[in-house]
Amino acid sequence: MPAFDGTLARWFHDHHGIAGTAALSQLGLSPDQRQRLVHEGVFDVLFEGVYHLMSTPLDFEGRCAAVCAADPSLVLSCFTAGRLAGLRRCGSEFIHAMTDRITKPVGPRVKLHRTRVLPDEHIVARPDGIRLTTPERTFFDLAKHVSDLTLISVGEQIIKEGLATYESLAATARTLSSRGRPG
Repeated sequence: MPAFDGTLARWFHDHHGIAGTAALSQLGLSPDQRQRLVHEGVFDVLFEGVYHLMSTPLDFEGRCAAVCAADPSLVLSCFTAGRLAGLRRCGSEFIHAMTDRITKPVGPRVKLHRTRVLPDEHIVARPDGIRLTTPERTFFDLAKHVSDLTLISVGEQIIKEGLATYESLAATARTLSSRGRPG
């Protein structure tokens, strides 16, 4: 079995202690080796095909990386994307994820939002494996979950911190707005 060499150690360091089956295969771990590491308590299985290196604390970003590793169609959204972007009033006990596909639920602490429109330009793929919506899309999606006052506050923060412009927020709203759509 490959030892925790520099490549494997770097992967876990750079991905919040999280790896999916495909990543572990690319790193040289066979299914039998993964199972042995689970049995020995080196790995914990968080979701089907998603492993957590037990020596790494499972923090918020680690939980986010695990959700993204569980299903490549999932994109972190709403409160979760807001929290990752450092936006105020975006705390939630759940991880919020969005998909434009039919997919099975990930876990009880993950709120899955389905959408018909999720273009690539609304997704930010970070090097650590976390995929989240852009600030503009996050702002739009928060509109159906928060009060007008909170939405204004978040919008002001997005513009003040240079995460988006008023024009880009308005353009995203025009793109996504449709009759009967919440937000």
